[in-house]
This record gives sequence, structure tokens and C-alpha cells, in this order.
Amino acid sequence: TGDTRPGFCNMTSNYPVEVISAIADAFQREKVQFAVDVGDHMFSCWGDKAPQAQMEAFMRATTRFAGGWFMTMGNHECHDDVCLPGSDDTNFTAYMAALKPVSKLPWYSVDVKTSLGLARFVVIAENAWGSTQKRWLEKTLADADANARYVIATKHYPTQHKKTNTAVNDVLAKHKITLLLTGHRHSYTRVSGTKVPELVIGIGGAPLQDSSFHGYGIIEQLSSGELQVSVFKTDTSQLIHRWTVPAP
Repeated sequence: TGDTRPGFCNMTSNYPVEVISAIADAFQREKVQFAVDVGDHMFSCWGDKAPQAQMEAFMRATTRFAGGWFMTMGNHECHDDVCLPGSDDTNFTAYMAALKPVSKLPWYSVDVKTSLGLARFVVIAENAWGSTQKRWLEKTLADADANARYVIATKHYPTQHKKTNTAVNDVLAKHKITLLLTGHRHSYTRVSGTKVPELVIGIGGAPLQDSSFHGYGIIEQLSSGELQVSVFKTDTSQLIHRWTVPAP
């Protein structure tokens, strides 16, 4: 899932608690192994206590799901264009406090052992990009090339978005990425015909743009080695679209 925030700056009273709670309930009901989001957990301007309050609302909702929840940094997790570790930006510090049990840095990776080989989830923080993260990403992906069957990368901006970090895209293009998860646009889109299959899934509660529904996706590993992507509407659990990613 991704993009769970109110429609207006500092409007914590309008936080989409019902949507993200329903998504967490669906993950629990479907017994998914863990959850991944693609960023934007808040919408806050300077000089307000909204960042902490909105992150707390998000985290309370996610506790309805018993599995792990891996968050990605979005542009709203930083007032400025870039927030590097140690920044005192109030959005960034609220986000990092929530992320701390998983990672002390806004970028990290998680390895999952499967019966068909290792799956590595690589969480990229485009709005914390710098030389340190670049070296980490290159090393992490090079190791995955040699040792992982599946590499699923998450970042906030879609590859073709005008605000995407082209330096990140350049690194990804040099390695074997099974699936890329992105958001920012409050829509669901399957990006095909490109080197890396991409799922844009920014329908986690923020005001909708190109989609008519809030929802979530579930990714399943099939016995064939393919990954099956199913996208559901939150309020009715209706299956909207299903497609597969070729086995690596």
C-alpha cells in the first residue's frame, strides 16, 4: 500500500484512519506474511505538531495487522527536498522515530527466505539521497545479483514521474530487479513494457487522482516461481486487477 495522508496540510482531524485500518484488517484477514508501503504517511507544514500526531495515527492503525510493516520514506516525510540522517526536520524526525524499530536509517533492506530462493526487499529513500545511500544501494544490489532470486525494490516516486530521482533509476537499471513498488501518484497503475515491472500503488487513503478507489495489493509467490499481483478495493474487498511477474 502507500500514500496514506490527509488532503490538506496539518489537517490531522482528516487523517484517513478508516482506510488504513481497513487495509491492515485485510492484511490480517488474508494472513499475509508482512506489509510494505511506498511512503507519504503525513501532510504537515512547518510550525505544527501534526507530524507526530499523524505518524501515531498511522502506526496505531497498522497494529491491527500482526505481521511486520516495512515503511518507505516519501516526499512528505521531509519539508525540504532532501533530509539526510541527523536532520532536525520535524516531519523527518517523526517518521524516523516510527521507523526506528525496523531501521535507524531511512534506507534499508530485508531478506526473506522462500522455498524457491532468497527474496531481498530493498527500501530506497529518494528524499534522503546522497553518496552514502548510493554506495549502500550499489553494494546491496550487487550482492543480491549474486545471492538472491527475487529483488523487490520500493521507492516513492514512479520511474516516469518528473520528480523521480534519476540517479536512483540509473543504479536500479544496472541490476536485476524483479519488481519495483512506487507511489506518490494517488492511483493504481501497472507499468509494463519496461525493463523493470512496476506497480504504482498510492491508493492507501490520500485524495485520489487517477483512480476511483482506495485499495491495496497482495503479492503472492506461485509454485512456478512467478509473482502474482492482485489489487483490491478497500471498502468491498473486490478484486480489481490481477497479473503476474515472470519467474526470475
